[in-house]
Amino acid sequence: MINSLIQELLNYGLQKELIDSYEEIYSRNLLLDVLNLKEWKKEEPKAGRS
Repeated sequence: MINSLIQELLNYGLQKELIDSYEEIYSRNLLLDVLNLKEWKKEEPKAGRS
């Protein structure tokens, strides 16, 4: 669940050009650190969320 929300946030940043594609992994790692998460498992965001 949390991974899909993080991915949704990253996708938003990419779409709005707040981050570049080469910054996606760095941004993800920063979020994982701030949220004190140790693992990343890519999950697609749930359909219907905006």
